[in-house]
Amino acid sequence: MRRRSRWTAAQRNDKNFVLTQVLRLGNCLRHASETLQNDQEVVLAAVKQRGCALDHASEELRNNKDVALAAVTQAPAAFESVSPALCADKAFVLAAVASPPSLPLSDFEHTPRQRPPADFVLLLCPEQVRSNGEGARPLFSLCS
Repeated sequence: MRRRSRWTAAQRNDKNFVLTQVLRLGNCLRHASETLQNDQEVVLAAVKQRGCALDHASEELRNNKDVALAAVTQAPAAFESVSPALCADKAFVLAAVASPPSLPLSDFEHTPRQRPPADFVLLLCPEQVRSNGEGARPLFSLCS
């Protein structure tokens, strides 16, 4: 259940007010107007503070490489809110796992809704294997 916003209509549409709030708590983006949820400056500030705020961004900005990369760099779980097109974009996913702080590929195992294709991730890190009691398996696998 979503909490009701105590923001007035004027506050939800006030870019300076919303920026101030999302810089303190990124998830406040959910209370912003649709216009500000589609404002790259506001959304970028929100996801840099809390990557999962991407869930409250417009579809257009979920498909924006800069915004999505900032979100997944801050919180790997934000990958669930990235657009399907970016999830399938090998260059984007490679940038995400290479971004400082580097995201361990194992973090992507906990984002079942959308994951990068296993074939190129396995090519990316073939030496990264761990034992699961039945021998070695790739660190990241969509087949498990």
